[in-house]
Amino acid sequence: MTASTTIDARPPFATRAIATLSVLTFALHIFVDWLSPYGFQRDEFLYMAMGRHLQLWRMDFPPFIAILSQVQRFLLGDSIVAIRFAPAVAAGLLVLMAALISREMGGGRVSQLFAAIAVATSPVFIRTGVLFQPVVFDELWWTLALYALARLGAESTRDDMLSTRPRWWIALGIACGIGLLTKFSLLFFGAALVLALIVAPQRRVMLSRWPWIAAAIAIVLGSPSIVGQLRLGFPVVGQMRTLESSQLMHVSFKSFILGPTEHVRVVLRELQLKPLIGARRGREPGSRHEPRGVLPGENRKLERQCRNGISYEQDDDRDAKRRLPCARPRVAPAL
Repeated sequence: MTASTTIDARPPFATRAIATLSVLTFALHIFVDWLSPYGFQRDEFLYMAMGRHLQLWRMDFPPFIAILSQVQRFLLGDSIVAIRFAPAVAAGLLVLMAALISREMGGGRVSQLFAAIAVATSPVFIRTGVLFQPVVFDELWWTLALYALARLGAESTRDDMLSTRPRWWIALGIACGIGLLTKFSLLFFGAALVLALIVAPQRRVMLSRWPWIAAAIAIVLGSPSIVGQLRLGFPVVGQMRTLESSQLMHVSFKSFILGPTEHVRVVLRELQLKPLIGARRGREPGSRHEPRGVLPGENRKLERQCRNGISYEQDDDRDAKRRLPCARPRVAPAL
């Protein structure tokens, strides 16, 4: 970066095109949720239940998603569209942020539009924006943090220094803090950032106070996640071991590489609008278009278990089931 590089030197922003695409992405997610014959995915029941029985400083996973579920249910209700409203907003914002980062990298209007379209049409981003899960919010906080870093580089007057203007350091701290409150994967971003600052010429910025203020903001905002792990004996370690033994061990290198093609196939299958439109005409129990979860009938089973306070993670052997605090979200048959 040189002294002649200023904010005014950035390419013009494709405001109308990007805004239109972002709003369209949000609207399509809402439309699909309204039209779809499927009910809640089982993880969504867990997050709603944990939100109803929120223990901010004593949770075995970062509590942002549980807090958000309660806010949405209070403001919007507990229909599928209401619960998945925030993921749709996040999906639209990701499209906008992709274009903004492209602009920071020197991309003109065409490059910005290509970046936004790539995110809007990527099966990976489409999938995460469909369900009420922490993943789409994790992607958003990472992207906001990367944009803040890009602005810190753009506003610097020297190639070997980052800007010391406070606003983007504060934005970086907030993005990292809420990210830590959402998923522990934000720790990988933080570790990479610290390592990059150590080995890069820009490390002299660490002699100023703002990187440390940003770190303090991140730790304070993400403290419920950290305190919960400390009080419960780091349950995330056990969760990762269970995930590895029950799921990741079945993922081969080939399936990992070809996984995105399966996402495309699923998206194309779900875009068969004729049966979906037919589903809007009637969803009587037992009909071929009744609301479903991951498997036919699973949604009603999960709702019944939730009403009885039974963890969805257990099998059908009632003696093996352990009772957990569980919310009673309605499965909206029609919106």
